Amino acid sequence: MASRRGKTAVGLQSATTSFTPTTSG
Repeated sequence: MASRRGKTAVGLQSATTSFTPTTSG
């Protein structure tokens, strides 16, 4: 899962849409 890759600017947008904003921290 690219959930951990949400640290990147582009990944953040994808993670927020596919996953919960929990990784936004």
